[in-house]
Amino acid sequence: MTSLNGIRNHPLALAGVLLAAFGAWVAFDAAGRPRHGDGPLDAPQVGMPSVAELKPPVMNDAFQSPVRDPYRPGVVTADLIPRLHPGMARAAVEELIGVPPASLVHPVAVVDGKFIYRASYLANLDSSGDRAISPVPRSLIAIEFDAGSPGHPLLKVHIDPMS
Repeated sequence: MTSLNGIRNHPLALAGVLLAAFGAWVAFDAAGRPRHGDGPLDAPQVGMPSVAELKPPVMNDAFQSPVRDPYRPGVVTADLIPRLHPGMARAAVEELIGVPPASLVHPVAVVDGKFIYRASYLANLDSSGDRAISPVPRSLIAIEFDAGSPGHPLLKVHIDPMS
């Protein structure tokens, strides 16, 4: 009971103690060891690549095609479409054609009682080998995955030509 009377009689002293404790906590947290992910961010490199960076592309032995950077969405070409088969895991599809652009990823929806994940990709389905003539994607493909199954297997590929 005497401690309650002391708090009631000296509220400013209690506020000072709480403020000092908060300041000590902030100082301890700021001076403590760095947490995971608190390191400095890598600055983007601007300019010409060095000679070490000008290596031939790494070839994937299974497909004999250059391995795509999984974090850079690319344009899907006509030669990649036949390699997409129903039942492929989403990770295998994204390894083959890259991750979809963030603006073309759709939320999971329930269709006929199944959870469906849909992602769209820009595509250049021109069968000619000269991509310099038509580098702009002229089509859009949508890929549906079963979001309720492990590995999110591929269900369907929808091709929507825009030209």
